[in-house]
Amino acid sequence: MEIKALRTKKIKAAKIGILSQKMFLLMTVFIIGLVFGTISLRNPGDDYALKIQSFIKNYFLAKSSQSLFTIFATTLLRDCVFLLIPFIFGLCLIGEPIAWLEPVFRGLGIGLISGYLYRTYNIDGMKFYGIVMLIPFVLSSSIMLAACHESILMCRDINRKIKDNTVIPNKFIKLYLIRYAVLLVSEILISIISTINIRFLAEKLTLPF
Repeated sequence: MEIKALRTKKIKAAKIGILSQKMFLLMTVFIIGLVFGTISLRNPGDDYALKIQSFIKNYFLAKSSQSLFTIFATTLLRDCVFLLIPFIFGLCLIGEPIAWLEPVFRGLGIGLISGYLYRTYNIDGMKFYGIVMLIPFVLSSSIMLAACHESILMCRDINRKIKDNTVIPNKFIKLYLIRYAVLLVSEILISIISTINIRFLAEKLTLPF
């Protein structure tokens, strides 16, 4: 019995190690995208910088004068896209590459915004980024990484079952849906934080657009 219990503990420890390794790799590709996006804006006056300026001005500053519900709805819709993509592809046989690529593009986008604000507005830009954007970006990116992680696991479970010519248990699907429901609730809470930041803080931090 002791040998069996020891083996069970070793198997559980190995599974935890594998899960931690996948999450670490997802964080790594996200950081790669973040760094690349930050350093890619060498000239703040190029086309990319103008698009980022328009995004910040129209999304964060213009929305600060809108109703709380409008800000919340648009913010939640934007962030839910990063949940919907891995959710759908997590149920596909060949969906795993998408789950690995999404953190790269999310990191790239955030890096472009932070890089633009720093290169263009220096301290004022970093103040705006840190107060209005940073916390929602960090929290929503964490949710995205967790979603991609769940999708990778689900893809591999589906492929394994098909390879073994066995039926995918309903509990796998139910557990997948439950975990995504938890992530969605977390995303709603994050959108509330983002709404408060945009509505009450963005308009007080002026940038010379």
